[in-house]
Amino acid sequence: MKKHLLLFLALLIMVGTTMAQDVYVSGTNRNNEPAVFKNGVQLFTSAQVSPELFNYCSNDVVVDPFSHDAFWILNAVESNGNYLYGDIYKNDGLFFDSPIDNAPHINKLHWCLEYSLGDPLFAIGTISDVNKSNYACVWNGSDTGPMYSPEYGTIYESEPYGITVMSAGLDFFVVYYCGSRALKSDGIHHACVWMNSTCYPLELPQATGASRALDITQYDGQLYIVGEYIKGTETKGFVMLGTEIIYDLGDTDGNSSISKILVDGGDLYFIGSDKNGNHVWKNGDIIASPEYAPVDIFATPQGIWYLVNTENGAEVYCNNSLVKRFPDLSIACGLYVDTYCTSSGGRPLPYYEDFNMGTTDWDCWTIDYDPSAVYYTADMMQMTESPYWHRSRVKSQLVDGENDYYAVHGYHQDMDVYGILSTPLLHLNDDADTIKLSYLQYMTWGSYIVKPLKVVVFYVESSLPTIEEIYSFDQSEETDWTLVEVDITAYKGKDVRIGFYYSGMDADEWQIDNVLVEAIYNSSPQTYSVTVSCNPEEGSVFGGGDYPAGTNIAISAVANEGFKFKSWQDGVADNPRVVEVNSPMNFFALFERTDIAENGMNPIAVIPNPANTSIRVQGLPKDAVVNIYNTLGTLVKSVSSSREEINISDLAAGVYFINVDHTYVKFMVY
Repeated sequence: MKKHLLLFLALLIMVGTTMAQDVYVSGTNRNNEPAVFKNGVQLFTSAQVSPELFNYCSNDVVVDPFSHDAFWILNAVESNGNYLYGDIYKNDGLFFDSPIDNAPHINKLHWCLEYSLGDPLFAIGTISDVNKSNYACVWNGSDTGPMYSPEYGTIYESEPYGITVMSAGLDFFVVYYCGSRALKSDGIHHACVWMNSTCYPLELPQATGASRALDITQYDGQLYIVGEYIKGTETKGFVMLGTEIIYDLGDTDGNSSISKILVDGGDLYFIGSDKNGNHVWKNGDIIASPEYAPVDIFATPQGIWYLVNTENGAEVYCNNSLVKRFPDLSIACGLYVDTYCTSSGGRPLPYYEDFNMGTTDWDCWTIDYDPSAVYYTADMMQMTESPYWHRSRVKSQLVDGENDYYAVHGYHQDMDVYGILSTPLLHLNDDADTIKLSYLQYMTWGSYIVKPLKVVVFYVESSLPTIEEIYSFDQSEETDWTLVEVDITAYKGKDVRIGFYYSGMDADEWQIDNVLVEAIYNSSPQTYSVTVSCNPEEGSVFGGGDYPAGTNIAISAVANEGFKFKSWQDGVADNPRVVEVNSPMNFFALFERTDIAENGMNPIAVIPNPANTSIRVQGLPKDAVVNIYNTLGTLVKSVSSSREEINISDLAAGVYFINVDHTYVKFMVY
């Protein structure tokens, strides 16, 4: 174990500390050539194509998160619609040279970081036999020999559309891929999922005709599947968790389909359409209805991204705001957002991480875990992946709110597991009197076999990697969120990483949040400014000023006549409110009218939220004035009589408030 940790530390030192982000889209360019675009500019195409003879498309693209090499599909289609071949390119060079005699095409790529038995790149598509029948196929790496093709040479033609790979031990992995298979009884394609070479038909009780599973993913050891089936003369979309249908459009009017799915932090996102238009769903609720049909979806800590084809090229949205245009793409198929860290030395203090979407530094944290600790059964739906540190908001009891995420490591029944979650490289001030680490933690599922959970420091001294324990505790009972404070002054002047080291069998689930590393100056007390503000037409506030670090102060708000105090900008409704000053702090008091009902005011909403370039305010009364405030209470923009989009591209990233006739709505700019 010690040797493993030292190797992990050496890897940590090489990982950078600032985040970069690139948006890749694959498809067909205006010259009918397969192409990959990065941030709106064409990055790769193939010099071997003949656009005047064949149709081409790049169905998908994935990126190596370490080298940032792009792997993308090239499919060539004859004029009669038959596939000629399907290849995979690595950047601008041929990586997978398919045998033309099998006429393969490739539908989807999948990158599995944990895969230890070969290349982490997987591809699915079909190959054909001498009778020109098509069969589902899985390839690994550049090997053109199929890894799995269970129906090849049989009477059961098949087609795969989605793939995911799950670790089931150090040297055993299960490949799940979904699609459709023609059954002998009727020759019609029906939805199915393959586990390696074993096919499992999906039970769709409302189906009266053909069906197919269009995408598959996994989260916390469970499989999620989406697709469509025929009911009567209409197409209907569905979502399954394992073998259970959890969302079904079968009882809605008109045609519908659900084509892609992902899980982020326990939230389920999928895209498709119904009779009312095109949609992005979150946990079954529609969160976006773009004019054009979304064709792919992706998640990063910055938000949920989706790709659409328009009349003027492709567009990529994040959190419902347009972020990238690809005007030279005539058909877009695949989306990949590459977020990564680049080296820039240790970060200055204070360093704070709340893991929330849009503000998190998650891409620059590092995770190490043991993929061999997995409980596996023969049933496709009952294999549990090894738990590891991940960002989530399921079961969170810290703050009520849509975006309250935290980091968590789950327990594992009957298996001894470990996992290390480490901060980016931090520079601990050498002139500080004290360096303090603080964080919130929450323990669930009190256990009977527990190993001490630890907090460790990684650093390099005289070219040698070092790991030292700075805090440990033996916890076997469920607790509420508690504050942990650790003195790490002994490491001041060093560049370090703080690691949260989970280890145990049937142990507790360990949740952490609000990690803060700060330098404290006692000889010359560090002071911080506390700003307390509000709209003076609505009330008054008290308690602002400059205070020594560690001071507990009270802030309060008093409403004017016709108003009542609602909350502070972060949602806390305590009034007065006691806060500990440990950094520059801003509080903005929100009041609401007491005569809203008499005035007949309608609720207002900001769309989209978060936003990047523009917003629209719904529910505006006639001749309304829209005022936008920052968290200091400063008026930063005022728009009169606006029911159109409001340009916010000149606003810095952060939290703002829309105020319309003393009604406030919070929104975020990223």
